[in-house]
Amino acid sequence: AYWPGFLEAASLPRYFLIGALGGLALLVLLGSARNKASHFSWHPLFGFFVAFFFWASITTAWSPDAGNSLIDISRLAAMIILSFLGMQVVRRPEFTSLLLPAFFGGSLLAAIIGIGQHYGYNPLELRLQEHNIASTFINRNHAAVYFDFVVPSSLVAILLYKNTGYRVLAAATAGAGMAFLLLNKNRGSLLALLVTLTVLTIILWSNRQFRQLAIERAYRVRRHFILALLVPFLVLILPSASSNQAEWNTALLENRVDSSTNIRINAYINTLPLILQQPLTGSGYGGFRMSFRPHATSVRPRSSLKEDNVMGALHNDPLQHLVELGLPGLLLALLIYLATLRIGWPTPDSKQDSSTVFLKLGLFLALLAAGIHSLVDFPLRLPASAALFWFFLGSLVGLAARKPRQRNISPGLQKALLGTVSAYLLFTLVFYFHYFKGSKDLYTATACIQKNDCRTAIDAIENSMQEFDLNYV
Repeated sequence: AYWPGFLEAASLPRYFLIGALGGLALLVLLGSARNKASHFSWHPLFGFFVAFFFWASITTAWSPDAGNSLIDISRLAAMIILSFLGMQVVRRPEFTSLLLPAFFGGSLLAAIIGIGQHYGYNPLELRLQEHNIASTFINRNHAAVYFDFVVPSSLVAILLYKNTGYRVLAAATAGAGMAFLLLNKNRGSLLALLVTLTVLTIILWSNRQFRQLAIERAYRVRRHFILALLVPFLVLILPSASSNQAEWNTALLENRVDSSTNIRINAYINTLPLILQQPLTGSGYGGFRMSFRPHATSVRPRSSLKEDNVMGALHNDPLQHLVELGLPGLLLALLIYLATLRIGWPTPDSKQDSSTVFLKLGLFLALLAAGIHSLVDFPLRLPASAALFWFFLGSLVGLAARKPRQRNISPGLQKALLGTVSAYLLFTLVFYFHYFKGSKDLYTATACIQKNDCRTAIDAIENSMQEFDLNYV
């Protein structure tokens, strides 16, 4: 009954990896500025990123779940660092020559693994059978949220790159990503891609200059687009007995909503009394699970409410921001998101080079798809998708920032920044140490269960429970 709690705790070391790598990269960036003029990009919009973090930090003071609030605010700190790094590196050639290809390569591998699982080919045994087509993620829906970023950005990257090898990689990634989503049949992802395609059509129709540029470039690379479309077609025609939409299809025939949709609708309605109680201050960042518990059946009852299905996330990121952070937090989040999207919208009078225009468009469409999916899910609560979301936000803001100038930073400020980042890295290491140990025990328990070694599995679960400090009363 308590496996969902264990799985959430076991995912935390991924945030350690994200936070540690982000902190180390920031240390290198700050260290390179010592004894010489520094090059930093800055845009006023990033000030609202910082304001959002500080408001979230303040609201933890009245959160009913202090432990989880500390976890969530540490994760948010890592995301803000990632967005700042994105703002600094997006103008560098390594962004398109190294970072994006690495992202596409990893995504291509994840898609291949997931597609193989769908057809019963899983030599690495990455997930249990009930998590079919989960790829390297906890479950299939988490993987689908991640591929919302992959498909739009890789398709536009075909137009971005002049190097044939990079184009082939982008086309293969786009094709495999589309195949994964079509096999998965996650409705949030399909809705996100449909809206993204609609918005792209509006952009092409309304912007004649950009339309001519896109059509001309697309004609040159038409073979790569054919490859991107051919991959999902070939994958989908392969015979497979796997079907994951039986309940949804039955629900459509009977003109009713399925259980997943019903749970979401009930949760949205049941949060209304909680929102009205604290409309300005919110319930506190990271306190949703505990604050929502008394309201879980306040307006619309549920047939059952056990410990293992108490919601830890609302399946709607904007609404959860309103619940936890109140109106100020929601308005800050919407301002950051919409203002960043405005930066990525192609303008008729754009004097930028074509590479910058297509890079902006790719980031814009990826963020748009993720934003649409966030209305029915929680990409900002998942390690991989949250990291991409904040990094892409910072990168798009960085493209609108003035070109970095040489600016001398005082030695005192340099030392203060280096000390702050070093302290953050030390905190991250100490904070996540127990979660590393708990995850190892949980992995041992999973392996023992598969071998029918229940005694060893129970011991490992108890050890993991102590490391995670999970208490169910």
